[in-house]
This record gives sequence, structure tokens and C-alpha cells, in this order.
Amino acid sequence: MATTGAFRPLSVLLVEDDDLDVRLMRRALQDEPYVAVDIARDGATAMMLLRSTSVDLVLLDLHLPGDAGFDVLGWIQENRPNLPVIVVTGTPEPEDRARVYALGASTFMPKPTEAADFQAFIRALFDFWMRSLAGAPRAADA
Repeated sequence: MATTGAFRPLSVLLVEDDDLDVRLMRRALQDEPYVAVDIARDGATAMMLLRSTSVDLVLLDLHLPGDAGFDVLGWIQENRPNLPVIVVTGTPEPEDRARVYALGASTFMPKPTEAADFQAFIRALFDFWMRSLAGAPRAADA
């Protein structure tokens, strides 16, 4: 069923400290017409943005300096428990997986390493999840 009428862009907070990953993910996200992206490069900035802006989805690098990825997840669990969080990490350790789910993450996945993989990751994410959050029509419905 196609959605009619206006809808607002989906607000995504990308929490990532690696410059290359920020560039790749920002480029992939900005290619989507229904997405507005904010970037936080550390846990403190992420929590500040989560306090002061409306965010629909968080893409969170788990391994920020210190234990900040886990700190951000804990803050979200306490303050915005219904906010979807996708943990994207370059080092998907089994013990991290259990810990992020205990802290309320929506999903946990390995970080794509190639630009084309980032684009495919964002496209799949957008089509299967983001459009329903934003009220935008799915590609099959458009």
C-alpha cells in the first residue's frame, strides 16, 4: 500500500569516529532522499545531540574511544528506550553482541569495508526499515 501525503525526512544520528567510515556512510545516507543525517564523532557529542534533537534512528560504532559506544547505548536505554539503535562494528566479538543486546540495541552487525558494501548496506536498511519509520513508500510501492 502506497503512502500518500507529505512525510518528514528520517533523522539519523551516525556515531562514528573513523574519518573514512564517516565519509562513506555519510555519502551513502545522503544519497537517500528521505534522510537527514547528523554526525557525532564521540559518545559525549552523541548524547548531547540525543538530548537536543529529534532522532529517529542511531547508527552506532561500538568501539569509540574509551567505552563510549557502550556508554551511548546505556544512556539511550535509560532515556530513550524505544529509539532504534543499529550497532555497526568492525570487530564483531560474541561478548560484545550479548552486551549490546542487553543494553537495548535493535541489531548488531559487522561494518561494511568497501564503499559499494556501505551503499548496499544503507539501501537495504533504508528499504526495509527506514521507510516504515518515516512513513515513506517502499521501493516496491512507489
